[in-house]
Amino acid sequence: MPYSTVTRQARRVAGAAYRRVAPVFQNSRRSAWLPFDSQLFGPPRHWAHTSQYCAGHASDWREVVASGPVVRQPPHCVNYPAEQMLARVAPTLPAAGVASLRNARVVGPHGWIVADGDTFLPDHCWYGEERDDCPIYRRDSLRAMTRLSGVTLTLCTDWPANYAHMLFDGLSRTYLFEQAGYSWDDISHILVPDLASDGRRTAAELCGFPMDRIVTPGSYSVVECEQLVAPTFPGIHRNIAPWVAQFWRSRTPSRSSGNRRLFISRRGSTRNVSNEDAIESVLSSCGFETIVSGEQTVRQHYPEAEIIVGAHGAALTDVVFGSSGAVLIELTPPGHIFPYFYTAADSVGMKYFSILGSYPPGGGGTPMTADFAIDPELLRRTIGAAESELQKD
Repeated sequence: MPYSTVTRQARRVAGAAYRRVAPVFQNSRRSAWLPFDSQLFGPPRHWAHTSQYCAGHASDWREVVASGPVVRQPPHCVNYPAEQMLARVAPTLPAAGVASLRNARVVGPHGWIVADGDTFLPDHCWYGEERDDCPIYRRDSLRAMTRLSGVTLTLCTDWPANYAHMLFDGLSRTYLFEQAGYSWDDISHILVPDLASDGRRTAAELCGFPMDRIVTPGSYSVVECEQLVAPTFPGIHRNIAPWVAQFWRSRTPSRSSGNRRLFISRRGSTRNVSNEDAIESVLSSCGFETIVSGEQTVRQHYPEAEIIVGAHGAALTDVVFGSSGAVLIELTPPGHIFPYFYTAADSVGMKYFSILGSYPPGGGGTPMTADFAIDPELLRRTIGAAESELQKD
């Protein structure tokens, strides 16, 4: 019987047996008890911090951003304790850099990295220290399906279909790549999330990489790379590092701040403001214009605004292109108090307000998708407070 046939049969038998007991081994401690490696079945058998892995495997590691504290302006949480937001803000961000790895695997569009020796490197993914939560530990097999020769750069990240994650967590790693001393001339292939939308494609163009070298991993693909250049995750999830914001600002022409007032609407998407008509009435009386994010790229409008109002979501991602000294008022869904846009606004010198919304009586469904209401008069008062902040400058 040909060797390849025996191998395929062995994989099927091992995979079927593993699926029966998989829940027991779906974490970084117990997966080490499994025989063989994840090329045959199951998750990676080992894990390591990238700098330590490189030191022990003669791999190149270049630290670009040192670990250190981040000092931020306190948020203005209008109708709830600021501690609820600050509890999710990291006072210190880890070091960030770039590893060069031989024969490493990149798993799916999420960009999970399994280095030689079947070693998962969580420093490159959204989960970081919470590595056991990474879905890589729920995969039946991580067998390489494709091999890329030459040198491959990965800019993939978790939640790649979301514009905010792609911009903040993925494409921003271009900064680490460049600061580590690499050049586009060094790279044969670039692993990048899908760039189907105009906003995603133009963001990629700002990075300056050669678009003809892009490879977009499929949902269940595992790509083995002859040589992989792998920047780490930009800090800690839900916290936008100051260098991430400064990288994006450096890629766009500087413009003097304007006095436009913008309401960025999520109309037609999930997690809408359910009483948007009443909200728009208040905003219109205060000189705001409405921009529906799903109908156009909003990036070019942000530098011209002195006050931006919008519901929590990817449409606020381009706040990193806003003007220093301007104000962001985030309309925050209940149960969804995360510091993405607080830390992004703070990183560019903007002032930040958050108004917590409410669900209808009886509940509003899941925080990821449920619509919520905002008190119109509370919004009016918050705009007044924002105007006072602008006058201080």
